[in-house]
Amino acid sequence: METLSYEPVPAPRLIPPPSRAVKAMLVFGSVLILLALLVALPPVAGALDYTRDIPLSEAIGYSLDADWGHVLTHSWTTGLVALIPLEMGALITFVFSHRAWLTRTAVFLGLLAPFACAGRFAVLLPLITVMTLPAWFGRDDGETWSEGLVAFGCAGAWAILWALGGCYLLVLRARNVRRPHLPS
Repeated sequence: METLSYEPVPAPRLIPPPSRAVKAMLVFGSVLILLALLVALPPVAGALDYTRDIPLSEAIGYSLDADWGHVLTHSWTTGLVALIPLEMGALITFVFSHRAWLTRTAVFLGLLAPFACAGRFAVLLPLITVMTLPAWFGRDDGETWSEGLVAFGCAGAWAILWALGGCYLLVLRARNVRRPHLPS
């Protein structure tokens, strides 16, 4: 008599893994935001001319000439410096994780970290991000750079990027959940 054997059926995943295109967009966006944050941090520890608009080339030059020891230990920049490893850890986990709970944790950490590091500006992060967009086109003065608004705008951009990634995962979950058949 022949014995029947059945292959184990894997449990359905509620969240399928993100596509390569989504991972690439998150990596590209995070690298751009990281570079922008590295340009925006030194003016917080120093001071740019408050009386005129600062072109991006001048802000980049100021960042290249900055004393990074002072920048990394300045009281206003420590929270934003702490944001960098948190965001990079979330990004690495999101890209290389094959488990749904790790992917969700990475999105949650990536979304929550900017608000935790922003301190008193946490409530205003999305607004600050929109307000400081002109700075990247040389249309904001040194005060916007030196008071840290551009740096906090970078943190807000990271929160927005992760919110979009989380919304993408929710859409995937909604498409993937199997609905029971209703009798006709």
